[in-house]
Amino acid sequence: MPDSAGGDVRFRTPRAFRPDRRVERTRQRLLDAFRDLVLDGGYDRVTVLDVIERAGVGRSTFYEHFENKDDLLALSLRHPFAGIASAVGDDDPGERLTFTLDHMWQQQRLAQTILESTGRGVMSRVLAALVEERFVADRRAERGAPLLPPHVIAACVAEAQMGLIDAWFAGRTDASSHALANALRASSRAVAAALFRDR
Repeated sequence: MPDSAGGDVRFRTPRAFRPDRRVERTRQRLLDAFRDLVLDGGYDRVTVLDVIERAGVGRSTFYEHFENKDDLLALSLRHPFAGIASAVGDDDPGERLTFTLDHMWQQQRLAQTILESTGRGVMSRVLAALVEERFVADRRAERGAPLLPPHVIAACVAEAQMGLIDAWFAGRTDASSHALANALRASSRAVAAALFRDR
């Protein structure tokens, strides 16, 4: 955009709002080390010390970014699980959910390893928090009064979703990702609808 003197004025993101690339690189090293360790020995055997050593960072650096290994897992799940949480919304046409499931299938060994460990509880909690966020964001849909606290309803929906995903990974269904996405949307909306009182 030219200024009055004919010079070029560019809009720049203030330094305080720019992501620090060193911070992002360190966080990614920790996440990569964590993933590799889970694949090597399973979620339950991974320790913070293992992650620190594999990533080549100091203990204080780890704790600047994460509280524990559950925190690492939770962060790594937030983005893909947002696609699963979208199943409760009326505005989701299904493509995002199918894409998320395809991505998870590509990471099947990692996902199955975590599902068969204490990490499954972390997965459920992350998914429930994201579902609850959807309930808050979708207030415009006027679902009606909740029969239970929204966080309890979100936990019910998340557990139903996790059950379907677990069955899919365990081979108890040969459904395609598209068919599973349809089942997740139908069951998620049914559970949510049953637990919100009609206006």
